[in-house]
Amino acid sequence: MDRFYSGTWLEVARRPMLITVNCPAGSTTYRRNGPTTVYVFDACEVGIPGGRQRSIDGEGTILDPGTNAKLIVRYAPLVSREYWIIDRADDYSWFIEASPDFRDLYIFTRKVPSRSQLSRLVARAEALGYDVSRLEFPAQPPNKVPKL
Repeated sequence: MDRFYSGTWLEVARRPMLITVNCPAGSTTYRRNGPTTVYVFDACEVGIPGGRQRSIDGEGTILDPGTNAKLIVRYAPLVSREYWIIDRADDYSWFIEASPDFRDLYIFTRKVPSRSQLSRLVARAEALGYDVSRLEFPAQPPNKVPKL
């Protein structure tokens, strides 16, 4: 849990949603709060990488302690989202996340990936049975990791 739910991850591929329209350079930052809870800070930069930051934060609860692959995040009193980690690198340099209903799909990395690495990650998500045809690939500023 400490290696995964800590620090900042860059959102390098995602299915489009209203909150991310015209908002590249997406990221999620985790900070562990307790044995099964984490603070979650989701952000992107409006217009272009380096633009004004748009963000939302919430409290995450691990649904499967020990495995730590299922997380529910409460962003507001009435808004919550469940995320499942469906694959990850052995060295924790990337992970693929999806909603249990197959509606949402995200690919996160610790640093901006090469085109070939991103292609391999998309192919991996497809091999796991996910529709990757609607993925978008938001621009990322090189060598920049957003701060919490």
